[in-house]
Amino acid sequence: LFFSTDGPDWADPGNWLSGEDECRWDGVTCDPEKAEGASGVITSVTLREGNNIGGRLPDEIGLLLHLTNFNTANNAVGGTIPKGMFSLHLLDEFFAPGNQLTGTLPWQLFSPDHMPSLARLNLGGNNLSGPLPENIGDSPIHIAALLGNRLNGTIPSSLVNMENIVHLMIGANQLTGTVPSDLWKLNRTIAFFDVDNNNLGGTLPELTSLQHLNCLAIGGNMFSGQLPMLPKCAGRLNIEGSTLSGLVPEEVCSFFDQYKSVGATICGDASSTCPCCQKCKDRGHRAFCRPGTEARLPGCKVGPPKDSKPPRSDSDRDGVGGGGDGMGPPPQDDARGGEGS
Repeated sequence: LFFSTDGPDWADPGNWLSGEDECRWDGVTCDPEKAEGASGVITSVTLREGNNIGGRLPDEIGLLLHLTNFNTANNAVGGTIPKGMFSLHLLDEFFAPGNQLTGTLPWQLFSPDHMPSLARLNLGGNNLSGPLPENIGDSPIHIAALLGNRLNGTIPSSLVNMENIVHLMIGANQLTGTVPSDLWKLNRTIAFFDVDNNNLGGTLPELTSLQHLNCLAIGGNMFSGQLPMLPKCAGRLNIEGSTLSGLVPEEVCSFFDQYKSVGATICGDASSTCPCCQKCKDRGHRAFCRPGTEARLPGCKVGPPKDSKPPRSDSDRDGVGGGGDGMGPPPQDDARGGEGS
């Protein structure tokens, strides 16, 4: 792993290859109860964030059969996802956001035969391309953050069969087609659904049955028709840049008391005022009430903006999905993702 990822060029190699036991290397965790050596077997590897770690992940990673966590966030690792990864049947967390990974998403990542324990997958902000695998619905994954790549094609119909999915983030890609009409099948688990900034269109399906949904990011697409009714728990909403019409449900307004970052919708007229926009301003949510993107709450009609798209910046985004309310890629635990040699 060290040489495959350009270890001699790491900003700080720490004590890797120092002669110490691998279980004492920086970022490596072992389980002594599964001892096959002096200190046990490697169960977790976290390669230090922003450490100029490059090269590629080696196929030999598959030799770490007890690995449960692997994390190489925000480095410069390139190449494709190695086949050896699919031998890690105990892997629970695979975090590699903010790197330079290329190629397609391997179907094996979503196969319960190859990755039966994988619960948290974060590959956001890479250069992955191609379609979402057709077998994505078979996956036991709880959190899937794939935003900010170059994924294309349509959303597979099997996606609604993801029985454990809680956070699904596939925004900022190049997906086309429509959102599956039977999205309601995710009603037992889904809390965060982000498809913003793709090329999706058509009408949106019924969403009220998604009883745990609290974040919905659908802006920056080409959806048309009426904004569907939202479940009462939907407290964060981003439909900026859409051509939807209708009323923002009252339930969204009620969450201003509980959430400090409720997303905005489009004001067709930047100078318009109405009780709901004023309510937003009165409660101090000025970031969501700036000209052109004022928050429209109950009683304010939502309509397409006069211009084709309102100005926006990454640092000033409304709502959710890889942006500024802290609800982009899921936060990384202190759980270390691991490997050693």
